[in-house]
Amino acid sequence: MVTNPEDERLKWAVQALALPAASQLQLFPDFVCKADELALDLDQHLRAAKTTSWTPAQLSGMRALDAKLDAMSRGGPDYAEALWQDDALLRSPQWDQVRQLAEVVLHAFAWPPESPPEDWACRGQHYVPGSVAAGDAHRPTDSSRPVRFQARWLFVNVVVFQVLALAVLIFGDIGFDRPGRYGLDYGHFLFLAVVWGVASIMGVVFACKMRRPGLVFAQLLAIVVALAWGSTQ
Repeated sequence: MVTNPEDERLKWAVQALALPAASQLQLFPDFVCKADELALDLDQHLRAAKTTSWTPAQLSGMRALDAKLDAMSRGGPDYAEALWQDDALLRSPQWDQVRQLAEVVLHAFAWPPESPPEDWACRGQHYVPGSVAAGDAHRPTDSSRPVRFQARWLFVNVVVFQVLALAVLIFGDIGFDRPGRYGLDYGHFLFLAVVWGVASIMGVVFACKMRRPGLVFAQLLAIVVALAWGSTQ
């Protein structure tokens, strides 16, 4: 049973993913990437869901559905640009698998396999047409895949750069008047400091894009600690 508006919207997001392709295409305005919106709706409402009362079957079903969409997105093993074009909903076996996983989730939560409201505002969504030239509205673009997966993939990469740059700065025995034991000197220090600084700022940006306040706080705390440590050296 759905007990609050956010749970209701999560139910609608799963119901939308379980619908036949033709019905899915009718849920969104023509000026958005509809495959994108199906995945983004689930992500948005899943992050806001309170999962403490979920049963093991509900948790495993939702995780499997989310993991499948993750695998289909940039950086995932099933990723292809064509998967995030609207016509892929009609012909892609990958989206058929998504529908099957969504049906499992509906069964686990005892949610009816019906269409969510077609009123976008009722589903908690608001869409604004962009300035797209005539004939370009359905052209596949780099935005034809979920932004959240791009941000997650990029976030992981910038964290790797942060850790590597900071490790060399701390343990690399950098010499300032002459090269250290590994041949690193002041020029290398400046380069690594810039790499770490840029990666840290990008980490905050991508954490914000993922709407993960805990990661934003962790990134900002890491910057403060690193700068405090650097000021004592």
